[in-house]
Amino acid sequence: MQAGAKGKSAEQLIADLRFGTPEVREAAIDELGQLAPKKAAGALLEALEDSEGTVKLKVIRALGAAGDPSAVAALCGVLADPAPEFRVQAAKSLGEIGDERAGAALLAKLNDSDTETRAAAALALGQCRVKKGNLAVRDLLKDKSRLVRLSAVDGLGLLGDAGSLPALRAQLKDPDAAFRRHVVRAIGSLSGGEVAALLSAWLQDKDPYLRGFSAEALSLKPPYAPAEAALIALLEDPVLAVRIRAAETLGAWRSREAVGALKKMLRDPNQTLRWKAALALGRVGDPAASDALQYAAENDPEIEIKRAAAESLELVRARR
Repeated sequence: MQAGAKGKSAEQLIADLRFGTPEVREAAIDELGQLAPKKAAGALLEALEDSEGTVKLKVIRALGAAGDPSAVAALCGVLADPAPEFRVQAAKSLGEIGDERAGAALLAKLNDSDTETRAAAALALGQCRVKKGNLAVRDLLKDKSRLVRLSAVDGLGLLGDAGSLPALRAQLKDPDAAFRRHVVRAIGSLSGGEVAALLSAWLQDKDPYLRGFSAEALSLKPPYAPAEAALIALLEDPVLAVRIRAAETLGAWRSREAVGALKKMLRDPNQTLRWKAALALGRVGDPAASDALQYAAENDPEIEIKRAAAESLELVRARR
């Protein structure tokens, strides 16, 4: 019989959850989450009626972490709870479960009076891939709360509908660079051939944030030949973060055209760039990088870079 960290079986922990003091019930939830979350689903659903707020909140969180679709209906019911902290956590847990059946209940929460509930519902609709939520989530891009707008951006990225492109592009006017990064990531997740071309064009934008964020977003898409030369050029960009993201994407794309520039980066004074170059060359796997990787593995002053170069060299040799 499997036992938790404190030596109790799942059955004993379920009994603690049903009959223990609030402190014991909270501890049981934590243990069950690690030991047998699905086996405990029935007891956790019962505990949604717990009168102790901290216990109930932990139960809602545990049901999401368990990822059990049988909890969807009960969690949708919690979305109507008068306490906003329960509604927020219920939306987050539904997002973790990712079941489209939560769609109607989550859509109703996009108009919730509580900011965090609207934000959690917008993101959860994306996580649950509720396609009919596209238009409603787009409307939240006009919300007065930055948190809600940010969650709407992320939700639209997860939904992946190309029809969201104009609305998302409008969000690039936001002055906050971190917010714009989320926007570019979301755009990169959209379907349609226009997206790769747009990201490729942004690689040459005067805004270094947009160059870097676009390079990062392209790493999650299939190799796009028209962008390859621009990415290689970015390996010499004046902004360090842009060079790093370009190297990561070229490695992800296994770009043989970038091998010469990445070998040159192995000699850069910046250790992060050398490390990224070593990793990228390993992913590319071109034997033409063997000599440079061998030298870095033996002579680089940083032990982590030596290790990365040695591991990449092994990858290159394995692909011969």
